[in-house]
Amino acid sequence: MRSLRGVVWLIVLFSSVCLVETARAQNSDSLETRVQNQLTGYYKKYPQEKLFIHTDEDLYVNGQTIWYKVYSMAYGRPSDLSGIVYIQLSDSAGDVLTRNKLQLVKGTAHGNIDIPGGVHTGWYQLTGFTVWMMNFGKAEYFHQKIYIQNTSEAIAASTELPKKYHLSFFPEGGDPIEGIVSNIAFKAADESGIPVKVDGEVLNSDKKVIAKINTVHDGMGVFSIEGYSGKRNIAVARFPDGTVQTVDLPEFKKNGLAMQVNSLPADAVELKIAFNGDPKQYSKLLLAAYQDNGSFQTYPIQLGRGINVFDIKKALFSTGILRLTLFDQHGVPLVERIVFVNKNDQLKLSLNADVLSANPKGTSVFTFKTAGADEKPAAGNFSVSVTDADAYNESDEDNICSSLLMSSELKGRTYHPAYYFQNNSDTLQQQLDLVMLTSGWRHFRWDKDTVTLKYPVERSQFLAGRIIGYHQPANDKDQLKIKIVITNRDSTKYIGYVTPDSSGRFIMKDFNHSGVSSIYFEVADAKNHKQKLKVEFMKTLMDTARLPKDRLAVTGGTVPAINAEFLSGLKTYLSGNGILLNTIEIKGKKVGPTEQLLKEHVNNFIADQAYTLDLVNNGDGYSNISIINLMQGRFPGLQIYGDDNNASFVYHGGNSLASGHIDHIPHESEVASPGGAFLPYFYLNEQPITFDDMRDIPLPDIALIRFVPPPVWFAPYNGGNVGALLIYTKKQGDDIINFRKEAFDHYTFNGYTITREFASPDYSDPKTKSLTDNRSTLFWNPDLNTNASGEVRFHFYNSDRAKKYRIIIQGMDADGRIGYLNEVF
Repeated sequence: MRSLRGVVWLIVLFSSVCLVETARAQNSDSLETRVQNQLTGYYKKYPQEKLFIHTDEDLYVNGQTIWYKVYSMAYGRPSDLSGIVYIQLSDSAGDVLTRNKLQLVKGTAHGNIDIPGGVHTGWYQLTGFTVWMMNFGKAEYFHQKIYIQNTSEAIAASTELPKKYHLSFFPEGGDPIEGIVSNIAFKAADESGIPVKVDGEVLNSDKKVIAKINTVHDGMGVFSIEGYSGKRNIAVARFPDGTVQTVDLPEFKKNGLAMQVNSLPADAVELKIAFNGDPKQYSKLLLAAYQDNGSFQTYPIQLGRGINVFDIKKALFSTGILRLTLFDQHGVPLVERIVFVNKNDQLKLSLNADVLSANPKGTSVFTFKTAGADEKPAAGNFSVSVTDADAYNESDEDNICSSLLMSSELKGRTYHPAYYFQNNSDTLQQQLDLVMLTSGWRHFRWDKDTVTLKYPVERSQFLAGRIIGYHQPANDKDQLKIKIVITNRDSTKYIGYVTPDSSGRFIMKDFNHSGVSSIYFEVADAKNHKQKLKVEFMKTLMDTARLPKDRLAVTGGTVPAINAEFLSGLKTYLSGNGILLNTIEIKGKKVGPTEQLLKEHVNNFIADQAYTLDLVNNGDGYSNISIINLMQGRFPGLQIYGDDNNASFVYHGGNSLASGHIDHIPHESEVASPGGAFLPYFYLNEQPITFDDMRDIPLPDIALIRFVPPPVWFAPYNGGNVGALLIYTKKQGDDIINFRKEAFDHYTFNGYTITREFASPDYSDPKTKSLTDNRSTLFWNPDLNTNASGEVRFHFYNSDRAKKYRIIIQGMDADGRIGYLNEVF
């Protein structure tokens, strides 16, 4: 009697099932429409946000600074979903050492973390997430292991402890089916998640060897078997230390579908589908092929007896993980498989050493170039780190390509994911497919495709609160308002009113300031009288969210090989015997309160020479005088005499200071008409007004008064003999006078984390060349932008020790094409 395998392969019909309109017409439109709607709705409602963090190094010592760049992607492009990202450093127990809050701009942010001096040697975890990502659990966060060596502690030696091994099996497509040859992938690892080699045999219920187990790469492999439902198959596996395990294989099902996938062809993904059971049950099926960027295709297919073969064109999809699900005619998912589609269409990066020097404090100059797969120059945004290549061994953990294209979508941890993106060889592609066979995906479940959204998309910082005990007034005249004065870390100031809604709540959107902001506030009525009502500010999402401890999944592993001589030199450097580079805060130019008012009020009438009277920040004691009295003696060179009914103006020139001395009392006719010899041109909010209009403006309504001496470009006759006086009134919600801190309540708001700029030494100055320099990071630039020609140059100075440089550059362009370069010079 011939074997079951022989019978199956003799009777199969290799039916090339083409995805054509005739097949589509034979299927139920309702099923295809339902699946399409389900996918469309899911990707619209639950967009996946992915993060990657590029750090300047993989290994640090206490007292060093971690410099990092964040890349955020959604729908296959730089993300414009969330506007805030959180980065935290925690120990292996999940206790957070520090957390940064950064503003995401065009999908990127950069910052730094100063490592505390008292941390102990060991593994730590850098985690990145947005509030939106919190809806889907910490498995969605970005995680990176970082090793920190305390310079006062001895370098740890790797110790071999007794290990426990785990061996798992993964039938391709879901379940092995009786009557069909099934591929079974496996993964072997120790209790720390480190892959181990394994070999052995697969035995059927008659104790007959039906397959061999041999590791292909990183504890993974695959074998093919056939079997029967109700029959037991076991694997006898041998591990490196001689340990032997006997593990039951997944049971064969009597009936069902089997799907085998080959993703190696350059232009297509090849599928082979077979079934065992009632042909009517599998005559009309629907295949869904979909990716996390929201693209998908559906294919109604009909199966015949035997092996049905068809192709899915790769041109319809982008580089990354492609998920394949096969449904029966009732919409029940039967088999699933993930494959990696590599179209070789990401950015190509190259680096040329224009000047290369390994001399102590020598200068090296590099030209960095970027291009697309079509060889055309590409403009993009990148981060670059240059480190001492001999300081420690290189890590094979995630890079921007492996993270955003692969490991961010897989269930569980992938060991050394960057390994699979070294090149496009067939060997690496076959090994990568083993990763696909042994990893599930976590972003879409057909049996439960809804997520309870607890957290909204956080686009920007805001201030929000409510008036306790607030009652909506009967008319607008009795409307209460909240006076708010905010002083920010960057020396800017906001002064204004906030009007609550009918429930007493208020919000100030887009409060994009860094550092601590001091907020002073009080409730006032329409007549600006203080009310005895309390204001409660709302906590932010991160203040109220209870985040579970994010323990380090793998605390073991090989201790990085640290160069002891390098570590000794770095310790000396950090202790202050060498040069400890200064760091510079990144912040906007300091803007004083008056300058801020000018920025907010002056639109078109910008003057090179002008004198400003600020009534918002310097208006105390002016409430009982007229505007004419107020301006007297306030502007250099301008004399004002008379009263509100009959005032005259004389301009002596910018070098003269106004005084009580009157050189000439003009005749009444000389001041009667606007624009006369002794009357300037008047403007209210940059619109011309008469003298009468000007003098009737209530002083409490004025924010700024500006005097522009002649010549005045925007006034008739260049401003005549006197020039122009410009009055700007207060903007509702912007300006409040008579601010007294002690009379206001106080609230402290923690804004974005202050980011410092990496400061490289400049050894072009001979005075600095005598200083000791044992840096490990020689250069860090988180915002390197290539131009339209795809090029940019950068240079750096060497330390006293480095002989070779490791240069890592990562980034993306506006279309979401990713690039990674890692070279040693």
